[in-house]
Amino acid sequence: MLIKMPPPQITAQPADQTVNEGATATFRVTACGSVLTYKWQRMENGGSAWTDISGATASSYTTAATTMTDSGASLVCVVTNPVGSDTSSAAVLHVSKKQITSEKRNCGCGSGTGLALLPPIWFKVMSNRKRKKKQPK
Repeated sequence: MLIKMPPPQITAQPADQTVNEGATATFRVTACGSVLTYKWQRMENGGSAWTDISGATASSYTTAATTMTDSGASLVCVVTNPVGSDTSSAAVLHVSKKQITSEKRNCGCGSGTGLALLPPIWFKVMSNRKRKKKQPK
C-alpha cells in the first residue's frame, strides 16, 4: 500500500519586523506537512534576486545585529518536503536610527545630585586638652 504524502503548506506567514539599529530581528513561519526543510532567502532593498541566507534552515531566522543598510530588505522562507514546496510571502525588515538619550541617574544618596566619590582619608583627631583626674573627696 502506498501512502501519499501531501506537499508542505505554510499556515502562518512571517511578519514585517521593525527594530532599532544594532538590534536583531526574528522572522517565523509555520507550516504543516511531514519531513519539512526550511530555507530562508533575502532580497536587498531595490534588489531583483533572492539569495539563500547561509545557515538559515529552521522555521525561524534571527538576523545578526542590524545596520541602516539592512532596512528595506525582504525575507521569504521556502518550505520543502519530498513531494513539493511552498514559499512564504515576503516580510520586510525596517531598521530605525538608534535613539540616543541622556538620562540623569540618582544614586539613591539623597538629593539626586549624585555623589562624588573621594579616596578614603584616614585621620586621627587629637585633643589638646588633658583629662582631669577626679580627686578623691
